[in-house]
Amino acid sequence: MKIRRPALALLVAAALSGGAHTVAADEAAALTGEIQTMDASATTKGSGAVTGKIASDFQSFAGSRENSTALVSGLRNGSEVTLTQKGEPSATFTPATKPMGYGNVSTSLSLAKYQLAQQGITNPTPEQLKIALNGGTIDFGGKTVDYQGVLQMRADGLGWGQIAQQLGTKLGPVVSGMKAQNTHIATLPAVKHATTSTLAGGTSAAGASAANNGRSASGGKGIVTASGASASPGAAKGKGGDGVTTAGNGASSSRGQGIVTAAGTGASPVAQGTGNGKGGVVTASGVSTGASAAGGPGNGNGKAIGLTK
Repeated sequence: MKIRRPALALLVAAALSGGAHTVAADEAAALTGEIQTMDASATTKGSGAVTGKIASDFQSFAGSRENSTALVSGLRNGSEVTLTQKGEPSATFTPATKPMGYGNVSTSLSLAKYQLAQQGITNPTPEQLKIALNGGTIDFGGKTVDYQGVLQMRADGLGWGQIAQQLGTKLGPVVSGMKAQNTHIATLPAVKHATTSTLAGGTSAAGASAANNGRSASGGKGIVTASGASASPGAAKGKGGDGVTTAGNGASSSRGQGIVTAAGTGASPVAQGTGNGKGGVVTASGVSTGASAAGGPGNGNGKAIGLTK
């Protein structure tokens, strides 16, 4: 059975198309892996190390280390970027995308670099950089070229493979570049994370540990006042104020009443009410009210307020 040439050409084209699709899928998967690796490195190696490596690789493209650092930080945080260059007007823009991970930042700059290189621009001006990323029109001596902008396409919902295809390139070079970046970052020392004590009460607002192996610095059992200091030993041991400490780090009044007024002092041991202890009510200032103020005869002996049983 003979196959006519047009039919054979279609079969060959279909086979090639299927192979190209497989390659594109493999590149997209490889890029995703490198992006995840770079984002994880920001935790293990520190964001400064990752920012520094990306900025270093795109320093020549951006025109200066200040510009490349501004680009990495701006794309990472979704914040305003200002680019400057001697003899050229500065350019300020806010990325069209939301905050991005470091892997996506590197991918964006790689594709923007390729996009400009297609027109022979290897040392772009601040305005050209802005347009390559956010979109716009560049005039080439009477010939204008419209740029959709890598970040704008990403904000519109396109995947990196789709963006690369629209730019007329593939993801292979992007993957290779990011792999080299990740290899370098992996050789950097890991960051040291500060440890925080969580024993018996956590950490005070001043940053001091609330407990030393379960004990306060002065013998208390891990109790910290509002000022960040440990409770007094007497309060911790049940002496005087029976473990109640005021906001000013003072124990409540003696004899174990355990009641603290709004003024931050312990209630008086004799706060049994002026009417022979019948009312038994203490005001916010620590003064006992009389029986008549309580609104009743107040036959109680007032012991519920101050004295322990």
